[in-house]
Amino acid sequence: MLYYQKGWLAERSRVYKELSERENLFKNLDSTFFYFTPPEAGWINMEMYLNGEKRLTCACSCVHDPFPDMKRWLEDIVRSRNMETTMHIDCEGEEMYLHYEKLRDADFVISTKDKWRHSRTDVFSEIGLFYVYDSCSDTIPFYALCETGDFVNSIYLALLALFGNCYNTQHSNFAEEWFYDENDLRNGKKLDHLTVYNSIKSPLIEWKIQNPQCFCGDKHFRKMPKIKETVSMWCDFGGALFWGRGTINEGACIGDVESISTDTAGEIRLDSIKGLKEWYNEYDSAHLPEKDWSKKRWNDFQERGFSFALEVRKLLPDTIDLFYYDWYPRKRVVRDGDECVISKKPKIVYKHEARCPMIVFNENCLPKTKK
Repeated sequence: MLYYQKGWLAERSRVYKELSERENLFKNLDSTFFYFTPPEAGWINMEMYLNGEKRLTCACSCVHDPFPDMKRWLEDIVRSRNMETTMHIDCEGEEMYLHYEKLRDADFVISTKDKWRHSRTDVFSEIGLFYVYDSCSDTIPFYALCETGDFVNSIYLALLALFGNCYNTQHSNFAEEWFYDENDLRNGKKLDHLTVYNSIKSPLIEWKIQNPQCFCGDKHFRKMPKIKETVSMWCDFGGALFWGRGTINEGACIGDVESISTDTAGEIRLDSIKGLKEWYNEYDSAHLPEKDWSKKRWNDFQERGFSFALEVRKLLPDTIDLFYYDWYPRKRVVRDGDECVISKKPKIVYKHEARCPMIVFNENCLPKTKK
């Protein structure tokens, strides 16, 4: 049950009024993204950014673990069961309510012919209002008008990056920092980051990411394979291209253009991927490509890199998740005094040498509806 105070009504009215005064309401959408800090002594901060600026931090406690509810909340948004859905985060003395309400359903408007005599289909995305109510201050300190799919993707992929621990090599004691007290044992078994990672994985959400304009309804999905390792693909000088995070590897380089050395599947040869070596050599032979290359050249380089990542994905077993990084500074934000960047298709932003990941989903095992 939600326990809103009197100020919530006034704050909600304020938000609606400000939105009503916005010109071209559904064309001027806000840019939102989320970052989860590494766990420390049983706490993880959920940082919320609006249009490139950090606006709010919500402290998540392992005593009142919010992440299972957060996964279910995102799935409720995807399923479109309700026009409004809310989840509660107990910050040990402060109550935060994350609220999402849909303002416009996805729609398809088909016009027969345009002026060039071509058939055309216009697609209108599903748009909603996200806001956070703080019961302690009795205010709504954060709200955004956003596309539903982008909103769900940004939080979900931020969770995967956090619990997959693919970007944070300094915190190998992930489980101890999060489940640091009596909570480190569940059913007599000690949890590690991949155990939590697999519990966060959602076939429903990943299906929606791949089918943004499709209505899910009450589809049922096959069980996803258990992930035993995460691999990150991003260029570094000296031949380094792949970085691992599994049972043995703690974020070290595990491969180049010739092969990947994984914990769970051994050596995986990349000889069949034509052009991968030539693509990487463009970066390795440059002085400072991030500064010296034009935006157009960098865009082309990253687009080709992502196509190679799709080929790498086909060679990996279903038990490994692959992340691809695009770190060109198209937009800059400042986080804790350090510059971070948003990728061309922003999924998450985090502090790691200004690199931003996009997960490369495995089409072979991605959620498929049961026949």
